[in-house]
Amino acid sequence: MFIVGASHILANPMIQSCVANFAKGNATTAEQSGLEAVYRNPAGLVGLQKNTLSIMSGSYFNKLYSIQELAFAYRLKNKLIFAITLPTRRITNIRYQENETLHNEIFEDKKQQVQFSLAKQLVQNKLSVGLTMAYQTQKLYKSKANGYFISLGALWAKGPFQIGTAIQRLGGLTINWDYGKKEHISPQLLTGLTWTPKKNLLLLTDIEYQNNTHAFNIGASYHANPLINLHIGLNHIQQIDQQLNTGLSITLNPINIHYAYTNHELLGRIHKIKFIYDFH
Repeated sequence: MFIVGASHILANPMIQSCVANFAKGNATTAEQSGLEAVYRNPAGLVGLQKNTLSIMSGSYFNKLYSIQELAFAYRLKNKLIFAITLPTRRITNIRYQENETLHNEIFEDKKQQVQFSLAKQLVQNKLSVGLTMAYQTQKLYKSKANGYFISLGALWAKGPFQIGTAIQRLGGLTINWDYGKKEHISPQLLTGLTWTPKKNLLLLTDIEYQNNTHAFNIGASYHANPLINLHIGLNHIQQIDQQLNTGLSITLNPINIHYAYTNHELLGRIHKIKFIYDFH
């Protein structure tokens, strides 16, 4: 019941590693959103001003569903940024049931990725491009699988506006199971727009396209003072998994703290936190 009831929410589990983006409704395809950009538009990595290390941990369903992420980004020469992200999602501690018989064995569904990303600013800093190459492994009870994918993205800045587009899993992701089955996950096309009407206010919107369906996301970020940014977002507007998210980012150089909150119909209250360390 856990897997079926939450499948539409957790269809893209690795994006659950995001905290600030999550608070903005994941409407960040056209934002220079730093390390979290690899889950939407890798070109957004150009927003990083320093070398960065981040650690994230979260859990749902009384810790049956947990998420961890370790990420690192390094600014190279010629406005080139390199990043490694290591997200892990695990569903565990559920007793395995078959034919109404409860076994003592523990069910586990563990998914891991190793992502290598590059981003660079071009054309007088108006155009940015990004690339992510990822290797994914999964363990479902006693079966194992793996697969590869590539994601591409671009950002164009013009005055107070930024336009972004990205393809997550270019050509799709084929997961090869050790018992011979192949599972295919379709690519996802993202397009977005951000507008900065005032120096301390950012408005965001984007559209997701996948499998002949689409979803809309909107968000906003308000720079309240030098230490605090307030975030709000609405994810998957007018769909079954629509949710209102809120959060804030606290800057205590060189430490940054991201926090996000939502109260979901199925998942209940969700709290997320991420710690980021910036260094030269």
